[in-house]
Amino acid sequence: MCKEDFNREKIYQCTVSAIRQWLDDGIITDDEFIDLARLFEEKYHPIIGSICLT
Repeated sequence: MCKEDFNREKIYQCTVSAIRQWLDDGIITDDEFIDLARLFEEKYHPIIGSICLT
């Protein structure tokens, strides 16, 4: 994994962690979480993260 891939993965993982906390706190719904996770997956193209999310 090159440095650019690693940085995209790191940003994606941090972002999904934050929105997962919103979900746990009741700030967003399951559907909103899925929509946001897909949006960030499209933006960052993670290598590992998209596998872990499913």
